Amino acid sequence: MALASHSTSSSPTASEAVRLAPLTAEFRDPEMERYYRQKAYPGLRTDFRMAVAVGAFFYLAFAIPDYAALGDSPAFWRLFYLRATITALAIGLMQWVEHHPAWVTNGWAASFIELIAIAGNFVIIITRPGDLAAHASAMIVILVAVYVFLPNRFLLAFGVALVGTVSFLVYLFGWAQADKTTLISLLGVLLLINSFGTLAAYRFSHLRRREFAALEAQRVSNEALLSEIARREALETALTVEKNAAERARDQAEAASRAKSRFLAAASHDLRQPMHALSLFAATLVERLRYPEVRHIADQMQASIIALTSLFDSLLDISKLDAGAIKACVVSFRLKDLFDNVRRDFTGKAYHKGIRFQVVDTALVVRSDPLLLERIVRNLAANAVNYTEQGGVVIGARRRGKLVRIEVWDSGPGIPEEEQQRVFEEFYQIANPERDRSKGLGLGLAIVKRLAELLHHPIDVRSRPGRGACFAVTVPRGVLRQNARTEEAAPAPEFLRASAERLVVLIEDERIIREATQTLLSDWGCKVIASASADEAVAQLLQADRLPDLVIADYRLAGGRTGIDAIDAVQEAVGAAVPAVLITGDTAADHLKRAREHGYPVLHKPVPPAKLRALVASIPPRAPLKPAGAPVPTESASD
Repeated sequence: MALASHSTSSSPTASEAVRLAPLTAEFRDPEMERYYRQKAYPGLRTDFRMAVAVGAFFYLAFAIPDYAALGDSPAFWRLFYLRATITALAIGLMQWVEHHPAWVTNGWAASFIELIAIAGNFVIIITRPGDLAAHASAMIVILVAVYVFLPNRFLLAFGVALVGTVSFLVYLFGWAQADKTTLISLLGVLLLINSFGTLAAYRFSHLRRREFAALEAQRVSNEALLSEIARREALETALTVEKNAAERARDQAEAASRAKSRFLAAASHDLRQPMHALSLFAATLVERLRYPEVRHIADQMQASIIALTSLFDSLLDISKLDAGAIKACVVSFRLKDLFDNVRRDFTGKAYHKGIRFQVVDTALVVRSDPLLLERIVRNLAANAVNYTEQGGVVIGARRRGKLVRIEVWDSGPGIPEEEQQRVFEEFYQIANPERDRSKGLGLGLAIVKRLAELLHHPIDVRSRPGRGACFAVTVPRGVLRQNARTEEAAPAPEFLRASAERLVVLIEDERIIREATQTLLSDWGCKVIASASADEAVAQLLQADRLPDLVIADYRLAGGRTGIDAIDAVQEAVGAAVPAVLITGDTAADHLKRAREHGYPVLHKPVPPAKLRALVASIPPRAPLKPAGAPVPTESASD
């Protein structure tokens, strides 16, 4: 409809559309007026029907004065037939306008009937001019009907009433021959009827249009509100669909991540088992060989084992970080100590590559986890040295207010801008398509990113192809207490104490690993109780003449048992707290968490023989507590 286009806007054009003309009390905008009449049609049709019904009744009722004045004469019947004809015409017109509603909405049908009634009344007046009272009463009824039933169009009603008033004035001054008092009285009545009727019709027309405009504006506003509600509901539905899709994608990603973690854990465990045995046999072989040329081959074999061990350790670090198994111990410490360690470990490698390696001394104090921050800087330094063929690598620190920015610069090939975030992904290397092991494994920067997120240290990289790269980690500044030593993590235990025979309980269900470990421990001077299960170990231990010095148990044993269960069984059998260590090829987060909760240290396969030897040497041997065959004492022994 036309009104919708006007009412849905607050522009000046829309305001002009609902304004009324002061003379006609109708809308200035023709489209708005037309729309109003269309909407008002049901009410106007009811008014028209009522007007015809009431008019027909009164019009025919005035035949009674005609009969009283003329009696049963041909003149009376002529007037009666005139009244009946006009009434029938009005009723017929009422039926005809059902198919032509514009005649009702424009007021033409009601005006036409009123004009016919006025014309018929004029004929009746001049037919018997002497009956002034009856004619005045009939005219008053007609004028009232005009103003009551034609209020929708003020000017049309006023025009029809004016025609009726003029026709009665013609009669009044032409045929009525009324005295002065009657004439003045009738003129006053006509003036009052037309005055009040005009004002009432004008006011009614004005109010109906104002009310319609307000209601229509409210309707349009409601429709706009409903439309906005529908739009928001559609948006919420779309957002819900997108949220569900995002949640499904997240669930799929999490499921893929869990599947990847399970795969890595399973693959790591299955590969670590033979690697662990190979490492132990290689260490035994190296110690037993005396021929230099054969010893060289064994040394090369050990170097390959060390390279594989480095890969497994990197995978383990990724798994630990993803599992949240690494906790940060944040303290304040001098950055110089960290830089000295990095300088000592990388200067030789840089020298052999023919590049410069410079670490700028600093007196800054930072607050972080010393071991984890050193691992970040070491990985960045290793990455820079591996990929720099000419020039050199520079490591330094800059003060930035309350922060310290540690930067690692290199003159390597550089990193394109679109690749600068991908270098932090696992196994992603830009300039190593041949997978040269000397350039790393592609896990160093992935570990850097995870450690930085764990410590809440921002990492950024700046680089241009052919111009080198700068990796930087931002660390909070720290404060050392005056006259106090630098806060440090707990020092590493002192290894390799005085050698003595130790009784070691080894619980390993894989025969080849059990034999390799037993052989190596025996070569180191240990007495070994090797078994595939806790029950077997306890049975052998009860035949020994002393408490064990150390229990080494594989985490995953046959029959669904774990190394934790085996250690608990041994300690319960001897009635003493025995130092124990778990060895595992698992990297699953729940396994690591459970071992940590029980307080047992964990060594991950393949265990370097030197680390295992240092562990054994760090355990002070126990003296024999009983003669052979005596019961095992139940009091706790010192560990």
